[in-house]
Amino acid sequence: MHSGKAFNIEVAARYSRWLAAQRYSPVTQGIYCRCVRNFCVFLGDLRATECTPFEVQEYLVQITQRRPAESVLNAELYALRVFYDFLTLGHLIIWSPPRLLKGRALRKRVPRSLSEAQMRRLLSAAKNTRERAILEVLYETGCRTGELRSMKVEDVDLSARRIRVKGKTGTRYVHFVRQVATTLRKYIGGRQVGYLFVDGKPPQRLRPRRDHGCGWSCRWIEYDPSGKGFKAVRRYVRKSEELTYQEAVIRFSKLANLPALARPRGLKQLKMGALTLTVQKIGMRIGLRVHPGILRHTFATHLLDHGADVTVLKELLGHTKLDTTNLYAQISRPKLRVTLDRCHPLGNS
Repeated sequence: MHSGKAFNIEVAARYSRWLAAQRYSPVTQGIYCRCVRNFCVFLGDLRATECTPFEVQEYLVQITQRRPAESVLNAELYALRVFYDFLTLGHLIIWSPPRLLKGRALRKRVPRSLSEAQMRRLLSAAKNTRERAILEVLYETGCRTGELRSMKVEDVDLSARRIRVKGKTGTRYVHFVRQVATTLRKYIGGRQVGYLFVDGKPPQRLRPRRDHGCGWSCRWIEYDPSGKGFKAVRRYVRKSEELTYQEAVIRFSKLANLPALARPRGLKQLKMGALTLTVQKIGMRIGLRVHPGILRHTFATHLLDHGADVTVLKELLGHTKLDTTNLYAQISRPKLRVTLDRCHPLGNS
């Protein structure tokens, strides 16, 4: 008979494999699995199948003591519901404790957007083609951050000015203007396959250092063609050879497998933290607090301000319901005043 902790670890592992089999997005899998792991730690030696609504309540109370955002509590409750639905399907339980609890209704908040002047300043603050490409694709396609991270070079059609992406609503196309096509063509260069956006790490360089015997030592990382395997390599040059720094660089260049020194580009998906940090750093240069999600809402707001139809905007944003578009793409106040003055019978009097 397994202990409660061992049992919970086992069902949590099976739950993780089930989410992958059901093709949940990697982000969703990470959130749901993290929630379940934390809940199992909270349960201690109590089996998850023996849990009652009281334990779920206590777990949620413990979370609120950390003063999280309002949406966190409901997200944790929903993740536990999905987990206990999984246990119900496996006939380990006949009822779901989290289903007996109701989350508090949240206030609907529309994310803020940037003005057109602020957006122009942000674009001008980009220091290189990579930063410019990230900003332009986020702002001029209105894509989700997860969709941007999943973009691949082979899915970019520069002539038709569209990119095939995979996101929370499945596979769809996002469209862009000619300016983005020019930037992407420059950023992609000669790449034919792989993820479109890669990390901004500089190329690996050989940097010899004096060792304890006053010779030279140098360490580098060699990558295999697939980018999945790599090994750390360290080589030495004896003091008796009396090499200068530049001569040591030349010697280690001969010892190293130079093609294997290049970091594979586009083989790994850009991490969410790296994307967020990139956008934040650009904003900090001009004194703006921004994150990738703001650019999606800015895209929607600016299109509406310039007369875009809300049903067309719904398709561009990839929404399944028009109500979502009406909430997400809030028209700016100046636009409301202009419309009121133009359309009201007494507006021009």
